[in-house]
Amino acid sequence: MDVLSPVSMLPPELLSECFLSCAATVPYTFGMLPSPYAWITISHVCRQWRDVSLSYAKLWSRIRLTYHREWMQELLRRSGEAPLEVLADFPLIYDNPQRRADWMASFQVVLWEIARIRILVISSQQRLEPETLALLNRPAPLLKDLRLYHLVFDCESPALGFMSAKSNATRLESLSLYKCHIPWFAVDIHTLRELTIVGLPWGGASHSLNMPTLVQILRSAPLLESLVMRNALPPLSSIYSSPIEGPPVELLHLHTLKLYGCTADVIKLLDYLQLPALRSLFMALDSPLMDTPDRFAATVVRTVLAQGELTSLHIKGEGYVSFTLGGCVTRTQSPSSPTRGTTATGAPDTSIFHLTVSSTHCRRILSAFVVHPALARVRTLHVTSLCRKRIWALVFAHFRAVAELVVHGKRATKILFRMFGADPPADPAFPRLRALALSNLREEGVMPGDESHEYVRFWRERMEDRRGTDDPSVVSVKEMIVHVGVPNTLRRLELALVPQTHVVEV
Repeated sequence: MDVLSPVSMLPPELLSECFLSCAATVPYTFGMLPSPYAWITISHVCRQWRDVSLSYAKLWSRIRLTYHREWMQELLRRSGEAPLEVLADFPLIYDNPQRRADWMASFQVVLWEIARIRILVISSQQRLEPETLALLNRPAPLLKDLRLYHLVFDCESPALGFMSAKSNATRLESLSLYKCHIPWFAVDIHTLRELTIVGLPWGGASHSLNMPTLVQILRSAPLLESLVMRNALPPLSSIYSSPIEGPPVELLHLHTLKLYGCTADVIKLLDYLQLPALRSLFMALDSPLMDTPDRFAATVVRTVLAQGELTSLHIKGEGYVSFTLGGCVTRTQSPSSPTRGTTATGAPDTSIFHLTVSSTHCRRILSAFVVHPALARVRTLHVTSLCRKRIWALVFAHFRAVAELVVHGKRATKILFRMFGADPPADPAFPRLRALALSNLREEGVMPGDESHEYVRFWRERMEDRRGTDDPSVVSVKEMIVHVGVPNTLRRLELALVPQTHVVEV
């Protein structure tokens, strides 16, 4: 390389980081890549680059298993004492018995360095040899992330010793099991922060995992922050499993929960959990709705809103098979017992939650949520792309305390317009409404500041109806946004009732 080129003037430390970025561009995913170590050509450019690359141990610490035992040994030598990231993706079918033996020999070479492995990913749809699994029975003090795919560990297998209760050196923070069977009774997961268990499409992660076992597992992982359960329990396990003993499991740090599977299992699991820090809840109910929607909605609302009162709600229709609820929960703690997120003076603590439900019974479940008593005190309501007229009727009837209404989506606003345009009942919808925002209207023939347009006039009259004849101090203000790319097309209309002394021209 030309010594006068700018790149030759880079210090070795910066050049090493450039090499590391180049190596990181190689996909770290499953599947036999044609050349997973193609990036090594950077060490063949010139003597300077080779010296820098060979002296940077971290550059060689990302190991993707191959059947070349000698190459694995060379990578381990070049990595020095650096923590390792290992991806062992065994082929589904081997060319011959010797090739399988070569893969196992390479893997054993890598596992001899398990004491410095930080991330370990193993995928094999064929049973591994006992002598290979036995190498997992050794201490792994640096291991923080373990992902296993299609592996089966018998109860007698001398494996996963670094996760046993006898090991005091475990630092495991993330555990992912995809269609695996492990002896749960021999595993200590008290340090876990993330747990993912994925079973078979028809349910059941393994024949040793049932509801009581799962509850006991969660009880032994108090530091959990994220939990994903996908088809992880046998079908109808909540009906045929043995009773669950002990008090509910309190996971003080769990903020993300994703559940896939039978409705009965989801309900039963939530009944045994206390989740004061929960922020995001996702549920995919792929099986028949075995419990009533009211029962399901009550369980979820109790889980999400156990810490306070719901003050704002966002309903987002995602089609006919899913919906999303979001909002704010305001809770007030006494000065004598403040908690995380509250001030010592007992000031209100507002937490945000996010809930997504996917089910073929989406309309029935959403209807049950909408009419739940805990939602009747909502003051701020956002509705996005909700096109179900029956749900809108329930919203009209139930959300009597709404003072601020925001509606987004062409179809949603059209339905709202039609329902308001009918003969108004004696008891109007949203009797306490003081602010209304409509967006994505696509109403044509409107100019900025135009109050004579039918659409604008209609909504202003609706807001005037809520002012009352005996309150002249309150007047309505509006803001109209006309789309700049489409002439004479109203995109957003905002109306509000405010004290006359606070009117600001917009």
